[in-house]
Amino acid sequence: MDREDVFLLIAALIANVVALVACSRHGDEVLQRRTVTVLHFERLLCDSTCEGWFPQHLRCSKASFLAIAKLLKLRGLLFANAVVKQHSYEIKIAAAPYFFASSGGYRETATAVGMSKSYVIDIVNEVARMVWMQLRRISWYPGVVGAVDGSLLQIDRPEDYEGFYCRKGYPAINIQAIVSASNKFMSVEIRPGSWSDSKCWKHSIIGRDACSFIPAGTHFIGDSGYALLPYLMVPFAEREEGEELNSQQRRYNFLHSSTRMAVECTFGLWKGRLRVLQTVMDENTLIKTMHVVMATIVLHNLMLDLNDDTQITSFVETSENEDSVPESELPVFFLHGVTGNATNGRNIQANLTAEGRVVVGLTYCENECSVQSVTAQIPMAIEQIRNIVKNDSRFNSGCHFVGRLP
Repeated sequence: MDREDVFLLIAALIANVVALVACSRHGDEVLQRRTVTVLHFERLLCDSTCEGWFPQHLRCSKASFLAIAKLLKLRGLLFANAVVKQHSYEIKIAAAPYFFASSGGYRETATAVGMSKSYVIDIVNEVARMVWMQLRRISWYPGVVGAVDGSLLQIDRPEDYEGFYCRKGYPAINIQAIVSASNKFMSVEIRPGSWSDSKCWKHSIIGRDACSFIPAGTHFIGDSGYALLPYLMVPFAEREEGEELNSQQRRYNFLHSSTRMAVECTFGLWKGRLRVLQTVMDENTLIKTMHVVMATIVLHNLMLDLNDDTQITSFVETSENEDSVPESELPVFFLHGVTGNATNGRNIQANLTAEGRVVVGLTYCENECSVQSVTAQIPMAIEQIRNIVKNDSRFNSGCHFVGRLP
């Protein structure tokens, strides 16, 4: 074997070794890989076996989705900005609730519906804008009695971020809502995240002149984040008077908390159904963020109107627990609505905790209706309650209502 053959043999051996080493090496594993199946939406619409897909991904039944699509089409939503013709009207509509109901953002939605991300953004913006414009056209602040509370939604830091950082340390918007006992939103205002619940109420349309919105003898209910007013009842705070709450004050707090629970349940169902609200809202502008938020609120109310039976896991908001009292120990109180300042509000609380009174309740109007309609309903309810207890010696006038009608 000559010298040249030796070199060739060595080169071949080196090549074999390199090849073996290369084959034995494993590529770095891809962590947190997320796969999304592209939809065959026409089959989903036609195949009855696919109806479970709608509650899982759109957070509503197939019938509710088709009703929403029909309603938006009747309202004139034609996707003028989304001009691609290859997708059906229904799948364009589906892109919006898929985005609202998902925590994966625009990218996941685009992959699922087989569209580009920019196209999905156009569709979501157009749906949100249409819903928002319809809301502005038909909505107003009805003078009904309900529960009020605020809920923070985290957002991307805006360019003009001053005032948007909330108490938890991130940029947010504060959603102040008044809701009914049926978990429907009746009034919504959006404020910067740094605003407290009390400040939101003070500057809200209803809070600025609540006495002109609600009939005499009614009130709103809020948590301890609000100031005590004759038309806004809040719970007793621990050691407010320099000592622990007595049994009557604790009973009042239990009734108050039980009645106010509707607003917390509403926020939980709203965020549980439309899971985009559980993520960081990353729209380009605050106006677009507001449109998306208001669109989800309208969709939430619409699902209730449609009696949608989709099982929703409620999103649990963190809140402080209040003292609980066994139901058998609960009293019932009458109160008569008054006007005035916080001193009158404290007098109302004192009346509520006085011994020897009977408990009843009136807090919510089940239907969204006008001030005139509510004004007509309240005296009838008052008369019914008075008839029930007119022979009870413990009845005393000068009361306010808390709780529920028996």
